[in-house]
Amino acid sequence: MENANVISAAAALSAALSASEAKIGSLIESAKLKEALLRAEDIEGLKAAVEQEEELVASFGAVDVLREEKSKALARAVGLKEESPALGDIIAAMGDTPQAVSLSALREKLKAALARLDMHNTRVAHLLELKKQYADFMLESLREPEPRAAVYSQTGERAEGDSGRRILDVQI
Repeated sequence: MENANVISAAAALSAALSASEAKIGSLIESAKLKEALLRAEDIEGLKAAVEQEEELVASFGAVDVLREEKSKALARAVGLKEESPALGDIIAAMGDTPQAVSLSALREKLKAALARLDMHNTRVAHLLELKKQYADFMLESLREPEPRAAVYSQTGERAEGDSGRRILDVQI
């Protein structure tokens, strides 16, 4: 299985996987930037970062198509008949070759990078949710209470039969 076709296809797939890893690294940096901008409450900077990230995601599609193309070429070279075999299946079909070891290492790097990207994106989503909850709370506390007579008993409790929200009823 050490023929030149397999070696060149494995090298091409390695290059495509490395490009994917670089793009994922760029997405991780973008997520870190968005997190910093959220913490700094820089909305204009956040808008610019999101636009830049959208361009990055769009360019990721081309790298993904290239990776898929090179993956299929290597699968054909090692004799796999599936239309779109998984990278693990291709590595297993290659046996114990240096190219298989290299592809396996790249696969693990990609998995780790995707896990980091997921962690950072989860953190950004959590920060956005907290910011949203804070904004909702502040807007609700600014809402003008319904005009009603404040009727309280001598113990400070609201009197029976009285309903409605008043400034004294806002709980923080």
